[in-house]
Amino acid sequence: MLRREVEDRWSTELVVESFEVYRRNFEQSGGGVRIGFLMAASKLQALWNHPAGPKTIHFWAPTFKWGISIANVADFAKPPEKLSYPQQIAVTATGLVWSRYSTVITPKNWNLFSVNVAMAGTGFYQLSRKIRYDYFSDAKPEVAKE
Repeated sequence: MLRREVEDRWSTELVVESFEVYRRNFEQSGGGVRIGFLMAASKLQALWNHPAGPKTIHFWAPTFKWGISIANVADFAKPPEKLSYPQQIAVTATGLVWSRYSTVITPKNWNLFSVNVAMAGTGFYQLSRKIRYDYFSDAKPEVAKE
């Protein structure tokens, strides 16, 4: 019983001491939570008013383009014989071309850059799967039975 009382007292003292340290730091910072909130609000305001922010198509087009990359990732489970060369070449080429473009335009659109890097990467991976299956695999295509 004595050990339990010592543990309870020690943990209570630790909590009280931690709270006091937090309170002192808060008072010294002039209300740290308020400052943190204002900093977060200013960052959100900067994002909102950015030339490629949510009020423009330059934000929403790449945001919805993530759907193509997500669909391509979902196709990783698809058998390689079901993949399409033209589709994956288009996804890869689009990713490469627009990744370069997104770094030379003003303002720099990092959302556009990241989605296109993802598109190029998933396209390359899918193409490599298809090429390995078609040219380097011992698997024989099944002949349709009549």
